[in-house]
Amino acid sequence: MYRTYSYRSQNSNRGGNRNYGGYNSQSGYGYPSQQQQRPKKHSGCSIKQNEDGTYCVSGWKLADGCMVKLYARPYKGTKIITSKSGKRWANLFVTLTNTNTLVKTNMSGLLNLDNKKLYISEMNLVANPKAPNGGYFGKQISKVYNR
Repeated sequence: MYRTYSYRSQNSNRGGNRNYGGYNSQSGYGYPSQQQQRPKKHSGCSIKQNEDGTYCVSGWKLADGCMVKLYARPYKGTKIITSKSGKRWANLFVTLTNTNTLVKTNMSGLLNLDNKKLYISEMNLVANPKAPNGGYFGKQISKVYNR
């Protein structure tokens, strides 16, 4: 009348993938498993077409701990120009606002009507509303600029 004892408990997982009290052994060193988090956004941009066919661009970016807002709109002298390469451009009135110091800077920008990108050459900035995850507003990275 001897009993035989098994070395495995009845509740163990025979596949070798055990869950120790809610901790995932595959995540390393018994730390709780966490889902992948999206990286924090640092810029965004959107575009809106008005009833008369003109465009307004708005955007924001975080730089050095301060937020910069962009608003570009047409003005009375806005014209659509076609370049030699066939691209259509519109000049817009751009206002950049630093939300910490409330300093507003006004300048001119060019909107490419084919791909909807706004270029601000004075500050080497670009606003692209079609970039993934809500658009991009920031430095324009160009090979031609650094020459």
